[in-house]
Amino acid sequence: ERAQEPLLYLQAASGLGKSHLVQAVGQWLLQARSRRYRLRYLTANEFTTQVVQAVRGGEMDGLQEQFRRGCDCLLLEEAHALAGRERTQAEFAQTIDDLVNRGKLVIVTSNLLPREIPKMDASLRSRLSSGLITCINPPDLPTRRRIAERKARRQGVRLSQEVVEYLAQNLRGDIRRIESAVTGLVAKSCFLKRPMDLELAREVVHELVGEQEPLSTEVIRDLVCRHFRVTKEELASRSRKQSVTLPRQVAMYLSRKFTDASLEAIGRLFNRDHATVCHSIKKIERRVKESPTLRSQVEFLMEQVEKERWRS
Repeated sequence: ERAQEPLLYLQAASGLGKSHLVQAVGQWLLQARSRRYRLRYLTANEFTTQVVQAVRGGEMDGLQEQFRRGCDCLLLEEAHALAGRERTQAEFAQTIDDLVNRGKLVIVTSNLLPREIPKMDASLRSRLSSGLITCINPPDLPTRRRIAERKARRQGVRLSQEVVEYLAQNLRGDIRRIESAVTGLVAKSCFLKRPMDLELAREVVHELVGEQEPLSTEVIRDLVCRHFRVTKEELASRSRKQSVTLPRQVAMYLSRKFTDASLEAIGRLFNRDHATVCHSIKKIERRVKESPTLRSQVEFLMEQVEKERWRS
């Protein structure tokens, strides 16, 4: 039976495993379906190259035959790389329409949500937004602990709980960092004849992420402003518009979470008293549990804050 909307959009930051997941889906489809199942897997840059070559060589019919009529499933990675490429966007939008209309499957991955990709044609943005959008969130602390332990076992070593906890606490976001840290620990321990203790773990983490940059409420406010496309003057204004109050509350929530600033200090930045700040923080905590969309936005911003936290 034909799916109502055979389009899946998978968003995740780099290093969270979206490529591994898509490749696994492709392998499963090839094994589960018949040998005649036609699957196309490529990146947005590779698709762009093929479009350019087809246009220059007058071979667009062949390209359309390959990706539209000769395809049962299209897996396209890094859709954000289509930004500003008008001819490629138009071809991809039409390809999606043809495949979806014939009940075929389209899976797209990107670091950004469709609405966040700059210089994208409205019709393609609408098409990408019309399917099922799902996000891979950064691993939480317990998951990071398990990842560190598993990576260590694969290296044939066992890390102390103290070292595992240090890695999990200080390596957030990109899973590759944890893998690199474990590999670095094993290598340094072997070459330098040193135990894989907390001191060595600190050295490895420092080499990976550099010095920790002190965060300020101003840095967090400016990140929120860029994400929600509001000004710092608007956040400090008396405006009660949802387009302003939500970013303001999120900025207060993140400021409390990532800095040592008091409620009073946070309130002064946004021209509010400490009671308003406290109310805003509790409201965001509640809404994050209730709204997957807001939770995704807040987690994305938390990741951006973490990136600001470390000086490369």
